[in-house]
Amino acid sequence: MARALLLRDQIENYLVVALNQENGNRYSDRNVRGTIYQHQLESYLTAADFLNASDVELVNIQHEYGIYGGEWGDYVLELYRALKKPIVTTLHTVLRTPPKKARMVEAELTDLSDAVVVTIESAAKLLEKRNPSAQGKVSVVRHGAALPERGQEAFAKQYLKVPKNIVLATCGLINPGKGIEYAIEALSYLVKERPGLLYLVIGETHPEVRKHEGEAYREKLISLTKELHVEHNVRFIDRYLSDDELSV
Repeated sequence: MARALLLRDQIENYLVVALNQENGNRYSDRNVRGTIYQHQLESYLTAADFLNASDVELVNIQHEYGIYGGEWGDYVLELYRALKKPIVTTLHTVLRTPPKKARMVEAELTDLSDAVVVTIESAAKLLEKRNPSAQGKVSVVRHGAALPERGQEAFAKQYLKVPKNIVLATCGLINPGKGIEYAIEALSYLVKERPGLLYLVIGETHPEVRKHEGEAYREKLISLTKELHVEHNVRFIDRYLSDDELSV
């Protein structure tokens, strides 16, 4: 997001406080100046002190359940409470029926934010209905995607070793709300006309889903591909992909 704003001349510069999860720091941005350690509560307060002492004018916090420490990620609230800078929160997930603790976390981070960004209208409506403090704060900024360079399609297919396939893809954290099973069911009809179709299911299982259900959803999807005889038309890539890999 920060790089996009920079390219649009909306900001002059930025710095990043990266989140270091159990499976390692995923950030390679040279603007990373600080680190929050997922399960170390004191590091959230250290990050707040660093940001308060810096010359940044605005803090944008990217929120997703499962990436912050504590119960339903409540450690991040310590960061919110300690920050003395305006906060814009980007909510990547707004649960339709959140458990009590998740709802409490959502309510407080919404209350402590100066503005909130969601990616779909239905999320904005849910948020405003549940949280009076969200009224007038919520904006919808739809998901974007990087445009590949012209002529890159042939290279990308060679890179994926699928030069003769028509490629479809789903990217992001895998959870039952994605409805991937419907895409697989549709694929079973499409391959009758286009047997070279390849559907890539890209991404790790959502951390909260994995915590409570393990890999049950992914295993269900794999079983479905076999049941519908499209196992050769679906490829699961069970890992995080960098921006550079996704842009290929």
